[in-house]
Amino acid sequence: MAAAARARAGSAPAGSGPSAARVAALLALFVGAVALYASTLKDPPVWDDHTFVFGQPFLLDCRNLSKVLSPLDYVRVLPERNSARPVWQASILADTCLGGGDIRVYRLTSAYWHALGAVLVAALGWALTGSFAPGLAAGILFAADPLHTEPVDILTFRTDLLALAFMIGTILLWREGWARAGRRRAALLAAAALAAALALLSKETAVVLPLLLLLSDALFPPPAAPARARRWGSFAVCSALVLGYLVFRAPRSGYVTAGHSDFFSEVRETVPLPGSRAQQGFVRPPELPRPQDPPWSRVYRDPAARFLTMSRVFASYLRLLVWPHPLQGDYAPRVVDSWTDPGALAGWLGWLAVLAAAWLLRRRAPLASFGLGWAAITLLPVSNLIAIYNLQADRYLYAPSAGVCLAAGALLWAWG
Repeated sequence: MAAAARARAGSAPAGSGPSAARVAALLALFVGAVALYASTLKDPPVWDDHTFVFGQPFLLDCRNLSKVLSPLDYVRVLPERNSARPVWQASILADTCLGGGDIRVYRLTSAYWHALGAVLVAALGWALTGSFAPGLAAGILFAADPLHTEPVDILTFRTDLLALAFMIGTILLWREGWARAGRRRAALLAAAALAAALALLSKETAVVLPLLLLLSDALFPPPAAPARARRWGSFAVCSALVLGYLVFRAPRSGYVTAGHSDFFSEVRETVPLPGSRAQQGFVRPPELPRPQDPPWSRVYRDPAARFLTMSRVFASYLRLLVWPHPLQGDYAPRVVDSWTDPGALAGWLGWLAVLAAAWLLRRRAPLASFGLGWAAITLLPVSNLIAIYNLQADRYLYAPSAGVCLAAGALLWAWG
């Protein structure tokens, strides 16, 4: 009973620290996760990589790594595609420097980040509960999930791998920092803030980090520092980073179609933002022809159609998170008009059941509750509350699947 109470509180019971066997297990998890993608290392570029990686001369010139890493280009706008994701740009350019354009180097790096993500999922479960077994189970499930094929195999979507790794790193460093005192606490909290910034600069989905920190502290209150002060301190610091990131993000790359622009493109085109290309004297690259609106473009203009269509998409997401089959490279969701559509109703019923389960499990199996809450929170950025071009994609489930794997690992541990 005492051990269970400590696990619920988030403090590690005796004997839960690193050991040779546990380190070996994590190393085996890492190697196994990389090995799962070994057969793809020689595959040629696919899909968006032709345009966003190998179709960009900027990313094929190793000398440009210094430009992406320059602090100056976080103030002014680097006039290149995906300049809003400089961590991803830097990782691709580092591969260019290491491999001289060899596709195997790019693919191996993506497999590395996926493997690191699996280890971090395991570490997060371990850190929260103080028990190694549920975390390791979650890491194994995450490493082997076929749902991750798209973000691992397509270099353009490495953004999801990077963002998840730094998001988990933020939570681990933040919690460890509050468990320490003095200079060590300050150093760990500063490292957590840096990890949060790197997550945001990897992909916009990391804007939910404040909510994830609050969730972890609510379910696993730390032994040090008053709970309320810690929770709101976490929220305030991370929220300030998110607001700063939005200022950075607004004047940078977005997407446009014949009849629609994403939120950031609309802001950039209608509001004279500091740091805009025009104010810096940059020569803007020639505009690409605006692609035709996709078949589902009505959701951009009709709020009801957007709500109902995304409800149906979220029903599909729930199914894929539980049973990732069949998977496909491109989805063209049907626009839903009826409030009685079975798919839309299934989406709401399914996710309400998930949230209800998270609430009911919060004391008996807090890691399962945390994982289910994580899955719901990390889907918010792709819920189309702020319009996005692709309504549905497997890569959008990379971060949510980490939560599902944590929940599954916790339940396997509890029922095993």
